[in-house]
Amino acid sequence: MTPSPSRRGAARRNQATQQLIVFRIRHEWFALPIRFAYKVIPMGQTYGMCRNEGISLTRYQDRDVLVIDIQRRIFFSSPEQYLISGELDSVSSSRSSSLTSFNQQHLLLMQTSHGELMGIPLESPPSLRRVPDSAFAPVPTEYLKQGSIRCISALIVPSKDESPIFLLNPNQLIQSPATLPPGIVDP
Repeated sequence: MTPSPSRRGAARRNQATQQLIVFRIRHEWFALPIRFAYKVIPMGQTYGMCRNEGISLTRYQDRDVLVIDIQRRIFFSSPEQYLISGELDSVSSSRSSSLTSFNQQHLLLMQTSHGELMGIPLESPPSLRRVPDSAFAPVPTEYLKQGSIRCISALIVPSKDESPIFLLNPNQLIQSPATLPPGIVDP
């Protein structure tokens, strides 16, 4: 016997979900739990760029906000290395001198566990998504070791027709890249 449409709807409503903020980086989808997002604002001017660490500062409501080069944290490489590889054809290498040069038009502000704000530059506006708990799976260990990716705590597969989403670990994002060994997973 097939459940009635009202029962199927009730089953979907009773399924546990998590609300995520989802965005694209280098042709891949990434997400953070919404509880870590503070606000999305227009990207302002950055200053004090530390190339080795992939960080700079910007101002928001008379406060200095740390801006993190999320590409360096996740992919072990700087945006310049990404440009040189030719994978990002929408960005010209003449504009690769700062985080704002990557056509970053939005800044996702996150609040750290210490109450400080930090920003992640995004090329396009993020979106909100509610994802069922059943869509979360561990990232294969070999992928973390060999895939040159870090700061990932889970893989989200919303449906068989959708691209997977990498769930970022906010605690690892704020750590210096030098202190993040490849494949580290912090629950």
